Amino acid sequence: MPDDCGEGDGGKIICATTYRSIAAQAPSYTDKIILINGYLVIDNGVLTLYQDENSYIHGMFRDSVIEIGGSQEEQRKLFEGHGYQYITMSGYFRASPYGASRRHYLGEIRGDIIARDLPTRGVADRQGWQDIAINADDLNSSRGR
Repeated sequence: MPDDCGEGDGGKIICATTYRSIAAQAPSYTDKIILINGYLVIDNGVLTLYQDENSYIHGMFRDSVIEIGGSQEEQRKLFEGHGYQYITMSGYFRASPYGASRRHYLGEIRGDIIARDLPTRGVADRQGWQDIAINADDLNSSRGR
């Protein structure tokens, strides 16, 4: 079992994971519930979760794409509620039978999919220098200077 997985309610294996971890060992996540963040789009006619918006915009799909399975109605609802937004998603993962190099996707999420929008930080939420919590002079003095 991958290191980022654990047993959840009812004995289900749940993995709070990353694209990098899945890319390194996709088959070990098969039939486990994954929890992952991404950017939901339709790409080449397929509902897809990209690692981030820039990967989608610039076609950087290597190790950064998961297809979304399910009925047409399920997919439509997901897209209408969350399309072209950053989301956190959970569902059962199945590794690509072709490997990422042939079809350029790591696998598929399907079955009991849950998706929620991730919050967006606005300009007003950005912190300034006045919000710095550690004084750089304190760091230098702790190293014996």
